[in-house]
Amino acid sequence: MKKVSFRVRRIYYDQFANGTKHEELRALTPYWFKILRPHVDPQFYFHPEVMKADDNKEEWAFQRPKIAVVHSPKQPALYFVIRHIHIAKPEDVLGWQLSDQDKKDIPTELCIVTKMGERIS
Repeated sequence: MKKVSFRVRRIYYDQFANGTKHEELRALTPYWFKILRPHVDPQFYFHPEVMKADDNKEEWAFQRPKIAVVHSPKQPALYFVIRHIHIAKPEDVLGWQLSDQDKKDIPTELCIVTKMGERIS
């Protein structure tokens, strides 16, 4: 089964571990697009960042990862079933305007959202 690994800061790791965080955001870059192979909603299909990141939607649609591995230094890995991967505006997902640190972490207008389901041992 295909897996994807997310290295996160300790604060986010703790939120995943205690069950209060259920999604991980990554910048919409060709690297993350290729690894995560997100669903592209028609409203974003012709967005310049999507066009730049995606060179073969048809092939990638069938190769999405099924398991997310969340890890932080000196902490045991956490495994989750992936429910859905899609593209969105980070502000819409987070529910607030991005801080300066958020803008450093996600320097693109759109992001890739990985929604986690149940935790697996």
